[in-house]
Amino acid sequence: MSRKAVQVSVFACVLAALQHQQVRANVAAGDNAAERAALCSIIEVAGNRAKLHDQKPTFDTELQGIMELNMTAAEDTWLTEFRSPENPEQPRDTNKHPLPQNRGWDKRWQHWQRAASNLLKPASLTARRQHYKLHELSEQQRKNVRTAVARLAEEAFAEATDSETQKALADIIDDTTLQKEINQAVYGLDTEPDSNFANYKPFNNQAAGNREGNCGTASTAGKATNLFEALLCVCAGDATNNGDAGKACRADATVGSSWNPSTQPAPTGAEMEAVRKLCNRQGEKKLTSADLNNRIATIANLVRRGTSASHIGKFLATNCDGTENNGMCVTYTGVTDTTGDVRKEVPWLQKLIQTAEKLRKHEVGVRHLKAVKKSLKAKYGLAQQKEYLQLSAPAAAATGTSGAEPAKPQEKTTTAQQTCDKHKSNKTACESTANCKWKGTDEKTGSCEVDESKVTEQTNTAGGTGEETTAEKCKGKEQKDCKSPDCK
Repeated sequence: MSRKAVQVSVFACVLAALQHQQVRANVAAGDNAAERAALCSIIEVAGNRAKLHDQKPTFDTELQGIMELNMTAAEDTWLTEFRSPENPEQPRDTNKHPLPQNRGWDKRWQHWQRAASNLLKPASLTARRQHYKLHELSEQQRKNVRTAVARLAEEAFAEATDSETQKALADIIDDTTLQKEINQAVYGLDTEPDSNFANYKPFNNQAAGNREGNCGTASTAGKATNLFEALLCVCAGDATNNGDAGKACRADATVGSSWNPSTQPAPTGAEMEAVRKLCNRQGEKKLTSADLNNRIATIANLVRRGTSASHIGKFLATNCDGTENNGMCVTYTGVTDTTGDVRKEVPWLQKLIQTAEKLRKHEVGVRHLKAVKKSLKAKYGLAQQKEYLQLSAPAAAATGTSGAEPAKPQEKTTTAQQTCDKHKSNKTACESTANCKWKGTDEKTGSCEVDESKVTEQTNTAGGTGEETTAEKCKGKEQKDCKSPDCK
């Protein structure tokens, strides 16, 4: 082969390589498939499709149950506080009959009054006491139950109304709130537009006369302020597309081609719906904060940082005008390859992050409320177990004993002294009296005093039962000398 032929062959190879590199540099079919999937992952949970994974638990049944039981077990005089003085079967009007001051009733009155409302009629009160089998208890048992139930009810009320529970309740959101938050980030509206997008005004109703004016340039942001408009910039085909730019999000077909920003700045409803159909919008999704944060992170990681700004979608040069050699993209400023936090600088990403944080607090609140519900349910269950409630009851006296506390030695001494004083001038009578001894020189001169040794012995003997046995009282005495009425 001649040298000239070799040179031509080498030139042809280099040219082919350069052409191949140029083709690869252009926006190609499917180049924005990852961006489409990431943005669509949020649209999938927009509308009314997002549902809370953890719904708010309620413990009203458990709280009101134990409050009503407490009211049912209470003395009748306590129930009088909740009756109208004019008509005892009607609830008290606190406007006419104000609550006592400085007793804390105002904080509990709503729950108390609600519990008492079904007990104001005698027949209703009787029926509830029979329901809880309180009528089967003795008076002492009822007192024990009353005390124990009151304690459990107070503990339950404290758990249900403490600061932690109030914070948990304040952090609870519902499905509607979650859906509004997501729709605001996606569309800038509380609800998702219908298929004709009749009430939706893209690009803040100020669409520019060219695509880069809406979607941005190499260093300036456009008018895309929500997620759906970002999807339009990244995926929507238009009349100026060339090559495969219109297939950037869907390799097998152009996503719309009639939008011409120069003659019609804003895309029509049909053109916007064609882009939205790239996303799955069927079915519901139970959303957690972790799930939403993962979707946000996927989008944030696809942001391409540049020297002057950053882009979502394929950016090559100059601007996001939809041509194959410039880019199918959307521009955001405040984020470069050296500075900026995507999550803070992209407005709709910031909204989604705030929603994820609200969702996280909701989940923490749900866990706390579930714990409160479980605790209140356990307390209500214990409050209905009469066997448990009797555990704290005073033990009954053993058979054959009085149940009274044994007399203390000093009490015995005082009683004996009073007895001995009656014989202070008679030695014979003194010495024949239990626990007494004569201290003097003769029959008349001296005093009758308590024999402490006998009192101590007698106290120790009687300590086990609370009383001195008849045998001990009469032991060692002739019948004529025995003063105890128990001696025969």
